[in-house]
Amino acid sequence: MKADYTPLLTDSMGAARLHIHRTTLTGDETRSKYVHSHGAEEVMYLLEGSGEFVIDGRTFTAGAGEIVFFPAGSTHGITRVLSGVMHYLTVRSIEPGDDPCCCEGPGHD
Repeated sequence: MKADYTPLLTDSMGAARLHIHRTTLTGDETRSKYVHSHGAEEVMYLLEGSGEFVIDGRTFTAGAGEIVFFPAGSTHGITRVLSGVMHYLTVRSIEPGDDPCCCEGPGHD
């Protein structure tokens, strides 16, 4: 699965506690290595396509027009793109001690 990120709101733009990015995922292979946890709350709004998600071991699907909410501290992620291509917006809180968001810094994919 290939991920392309477009940061829309970051700390370099003056945001101290909020981060927003747009992501395009392509491919249908599983992505279990990207299942992770952090202290931030995170919401994804699916713009196009559909995918399979996991939150604390519970797997479900969501598609365009739906939101997926990952509570702070949950083990979560996208495990598979079901539609070949998926576009979504991510809004994430920034919490002290958390690693930077997936779209920031070197090696972000």
